[in-house]
Amino acid sequence: MKKYIYSIMAAVALFCTSCEQDLPVYNDPTARLNFYNESTGDTLTSYCFVYHNEVPQDTIWMRVTTMGFLADHDRQFELQQVMTGDNDAEPGKHYVAFDNADLQKYYVIKADSVGAYFPVVVLRHDSESDKIYNLKFTIKDNDEFKVGYHDYLYKYVTITDMLVKPANWGGLMNWMFGQYGTEKHKFMMKVSGELWDEEYISKNNFDKSSIADQNYMFYLSSLFQSELDKENAEREARGEGPLCEANGDVVYFQIGV
Repeated sequence: MKKYIYSIMAAVALFCTSCEQDLPVYNDPTARLNFYNESTGDTLTSYCFVYHNEVPQDTIWMRVTTMGFLADHDRQFELQQVMTGDNDAEPGKHYVAFDNADLQKYYVIKADSVGAYFPVVVLRHDSESDKIYNLKFTIKDNDEFKVGYHDYLYKYVTITDMLVKPANWGGLMNWMFGQYGTEKHKFMMKVSGELWDEEYISKNNFDKSSIADQNYMFYLSSLFQSELDKENAEREARGEGPLCEANGDVVYFQIGV
């Protein structure tokens, strides 16, 4: 029995030794950079100045993470816009250019660090408040960093001065409150006193079916419909039709539709 146990132990030791010998040693000196996303689809951020009254500019903070060895010195990284051909945001008009001297101090991975937060500064342009501008950007190769994984290589920011659908208004939000519409959005803001923007939806986990307080969401949906019934009754008394979206669709809050 002892000989049998010793044989097993020897075989295990030999196997482990073999595994250690087969493991390749990481020696790639190339440092790479990725945008940090909670998922590969987490690339879009919508910024709407409507939520922020007279604010002329604002800052969106994002994060990059490194691949490769740590460095004992600060390392500069660079960003660049990617043109889409679809209402592309203009530097100096809709956002502060990535090569702006005042921003360079933020585009740095500190010594012995594996990531950093960096700002994207969006600008309000009042003369064209009825459009959505698209800012797509990526990491630019330089002497310190090369680009990393393709799925973590791009970020998209939509910039507008009109109310738009939050990027995280999806499955659960649709189920609880119905399809998105700007008039519906305005009504929800009016009744609740909340913005119902991406930050508010995410903070309350309304976009995460596994952890959302769905009983509370049921309550809110019922509240909105109740208040909408009152609103429509008042509209009818004034000789107006029910609250509708710009395309004529009637606003409603019906769970599961």
